[in-house]
Amino acid sequence: MSPETAPHKHYVAFRYVNPLTEQALQQVENDKAERVVLFSQYPQYSCATTGSSFNAIYTHYLKQSLPASVKWSLIDRWPTHPFLVKTVSERIVEELNQFPESIRSKVVIVFSAHSLPIKAVNRGDAYPSEVGATVQAVMKELGYRNPFILTWQSKVGAEVIRRAAAPNDHSLFIDALADLVSRHLRNNEPISPKFTLRCPHCVNPKCYDSKQWFQKLCSS
Repeated sequence: MSPETAPHKHYVAFRYVNPLTEQALQQVENDKAERVVLFSQYPQYSCATTGSSFNAIYTHYLKQSLPASVKWSLIDRWPTHPFLVKTVSERIVEELNQFPESIRSKVVIVFSAHSLPIKAVNRGDAYPSEVGATVQAVMKELGYRNPFILTWQSKVGAEVIRRAAAPNDHSLFIDALADLVSRHLRNNEPISPKFTLRCPHCVNPKCYDSKQWFQKLCSS
């Protein structure tokens, strides 16, 4: 993936099930890692998902000292990565091909995403726009061959519904993850400028403090 920065080791961290964030960070410290990339597995950024996960790391190190001599950086979003787009597109095509050719072009593609509380949307959470960006990129890849709609945890009443398979085990999706980290390790951008921005109407002081902390952490 990136021989010049080898050896590499991955750690998995969850908020509410094992291995917990705190356990993963402790393992990183035990292994005396010299460089740590905090890689969010959510392609689209939301304060409720990626933001919450990074806040957990911030909260953890408010209670104890940072490990010495560690270079930190983060990958906080990747909604239009080409391999992600190709993965979703291929999954959709697999299902479209199950329909008779006579009606295939009329099949409506329904993109269904996790919903957010309306208060999060109103304060300007990036998630809706970034999900929309993914949808547009996928439809461009497909040549806008079918009608499509983006829904938020909605139930639809179509007579025939086929669900595209999850992308997780698709080889292109795995290539996307590897490419993201490889490019990140080669490029000298430890933190994206967009990560440091708050939602336009955010009033959560922890959000501000956390982003300031990560900006300083990844710049040191």
